[in-house]
Amino acid sequence: MKTIISGLIGIAFLTACGTSNQEKVDVQANIKNYNNPQVILEKLAEGKVTPIDTSTVDPEGNFSFDGSVDEKSFYRLNFNNQGFVFFVSSPDEQIVVNLDANNYRDYTITGSEDAVILHEFNKGLTSFYYMQDSLNRAFSQYQNHPKKDSIIQVFRGIYLDSESKKAEFVRNFLDAHSDSYAAMAIVEQLDKDNALDYYIKVKESLGKKYPQNKTFIAFSNRVNELSKLKIGSQIPEINLPSPNGNNIPLSSLRGKYVLVDFWASWCKPCRMENPNIVAEYNKYKSQGFTVYGVSLDREKKAWTDAIAADKLDWSHVSDLSFWNSEVVPQFGIEGIPFSILIDKEGKIVAKNLRGPALGRKLAEIFN
Repeated sequence: MKTIISGLIGIAFLTACGTSNQEKVDVQANIKNYNNPQVILEKLAEGKVTPIDTSTVDPEGNFSFDGSVDEKSFYRLNFNNQGFVFFVSSPDEQIVVNLDANNYRDYTITGSEDAVILHEFNKGLTSFYYMQDSLNRAFSQYQNHPKKDSIIQVFRGIYLDSESKKAEFVRNFLDAHSDSYAAMAIVEQLDKDNALDYYIKVKESLGKKYPQNKTFIAFSNRVNELSKLKIGSQIPEINLPSPNGNNIPLSSLRGKYVLVDFWASWCKPCRMENPNIVAEYNKYKSQGFTVYGVSLDREKKAWTDAIAADKLDWSHVSDLSFWNSEVVPQFGIEGIPFSILIDKEGKIVAKNLRGPALGRKLAEIFN
């Protein structure tokens, strides 16, 4: 479940520590005000975080990792799970890091052009997360306010404006650095459904430089999968049970513009978005627009209660399998709410239209 303000999505890391002589990278570092005797070097590749080595911090805050790796990849220094320094390195580079445990985000790094680019990007991104964190704290004060619904819309507008500016910053940064290895991490800050062109741009920019690199191969394969849902392509069929137990195939709605809405009763952002979808549905249903709700719920009562409470008077289906639902890998769903707008022939027109963006697109189609 996501709060109104989405933060950084963390990757669960392996808790075991160990040493692998075949996967070590040269790192020299100094940390001030650190009260733990050790630092762990970890490798981030193929969807996993793997401990490589452990280093002891001397009384002056110095520590190092000596050796080399067999390929260019993403790494991080793990300071007792209190802070992290992410970087890129390759076998022929030596990373030098200086930081203070009182502020893990404020550090210097040299020794790798890609590591410097990634650090520069993270510094630029920090201001957006500080602002969104402040917005989230401010919103929490109105949880029990009698006008909570209208207040939510105000905060939501501010948040979406911040997200728009953040996306612009990321796109501009990628325009200048799409050929950097770090671009594979940077592009992940963009909504894959509305910025597929940037994912493809990074893939094409790095393909000739790192064709055999494991991280690039995994990234390239993922972009190829995402491309199957690009604008203009035919949406895959969905045929799941409705609340009454009868299957409703998505293709049965051919002849109408359909918003395929992936949601769940337990998803607060989904429930917050529902009034907007209801308003647009009521406005355009007589003109050939409908909604096909696909729930990631796991309990039927919670699902049907939410449908009734939010007045969602359109077709609904679910296999009640939570994140194990067949639609999750089929559509590459990484978070909800997630939506796809298709035309009368079932071709994808737009993805992830929320708030005013949905109304603007429907007005463009029907007015």
